[in-house]
Amino acid sequence: MFHGEPDVWRQEVCHDRGGHVPSRRVRWVQESVWTERDRAFAVALELHERSLCPGCGNPVDEAWSPDAYDAHQAEPISCGPCRAIERGRHLYDESVRNGGKARDFGLHWSAHRHGETPLSQRLRDASRKDDL
Repeated sequence: MFHGEPDVWRQEVCHDRGGHVPSRRVRWVQESVWTERDRAFAVALELHERSLCPGCGNPVDEAWSPDAYDAHQAEPISCGPCRAIERGRHLYDESVRNGGKARDFGLHWSAHRHGETPLSQRLRDASRKDDL
């Protein structure tokens, strides 16, 4: 079986050589729910991912070549949602340092566009609908 492949367990009756079923002879057998096509895609994906540099995602044969050392340059790229999350973390940390109450456990950050309903509000609204 392929690593990470979902599986199912089922009982199978054990037969003796004559095809008879001895009493209480049952064993558990592991079966895959993946098809051969699923397995082929998983193997192909794993091979593809191994062919990429884990740092930049470029193909290893190009990225790790000595010719590539001076062939690239880096530039900062700003991601709007990441920037908003970092700003939110900073403001939260400042608030805690200035005496605000800290919520340490299970604190996650999400970003949304201005004018859109925040995820926290959508979750609260959904839970209220479930209560009705």
